[in-house]
Amino acid sequence: MLAPLTTVSVANVASSIGCSGFAAAVMALFIELESKKKEKVRLEKVRSVYFRELNNQLTMIIERLLWLEQRLGDNDFDWDLADANYVSFRYMVEMSVKYKSEQVSFEEAVERLNQIGNKYNYENMKNTSDDLKHRIQRMFLIVASSTNYMINEVRSINIDKILLDAENYISIDVNKKLMFNVSMIRSFMMIDTNYKDAIAMLIDVASMIREIGGYSNDVSIGLHGNVSLLDIRN
Repeated sequence: MLAPLTTVSVANVASSIGCSGFAAAVMALFIELESKKKEKVRLEKVRSVYFRELNNQLTMIIERLLWLEQRLGDNDFDWDLADANYVSFRYMVEMSVKYKSEQVSFEEAVERLNQIGNKYNYENMKNTSDDLKHRIQRMFLIVASSTNYMINEVRSINIDKILLDAENYISIDVNKKLMFNVSMIRSFMMIDTNYKDAIAMLIDVASMIREIGGYSNDVSIGLHGNVSLLDIRN
């Protein structure tokens, strides 16, 4: 026959059940936190890969703009070549030999970009000499003409906007903002109105993509760009 349950034995059983339930709850919480941690790491890796080319394009545009702005006071620099010549393989190699490159942090690059934006805003451009104004206009037109790869990247991202939103890579609203700002960067650079707006949008987009992709690369001031095999052979 079974011995009658005493108060102590009932308490022990209840305690054992309670401890088991608590342990199970803790284990479930641990598994959930670990799962979220792994998902966070996975998302960071995927975003880093997916947005890398766009980050590269934005960085190169910043590098070109900062480099060209340094040439404004150089009377030997030719501003009247065809726009495509400035990012041809031969020209980029030639300029890398002639001028020393400079490595700066993204934060330093942003500070310099803001200074450029303030120098070439609408009011200041009205009081600029014709020669300097021509150089400034050419500078922004050259940069604008080299944004094709960046725009194509953003268009591809926009095509995937529903999938990217569903997978939590980038929301549809952020995608729309990205598409709008990139199109405006080029437009403002090609119109002699207020270059400060173009630079502000360039900084905004570059900062946004660096945050999404977790990038921390420096900015190497110079003429860097995409080069085709045909361009190298020529």
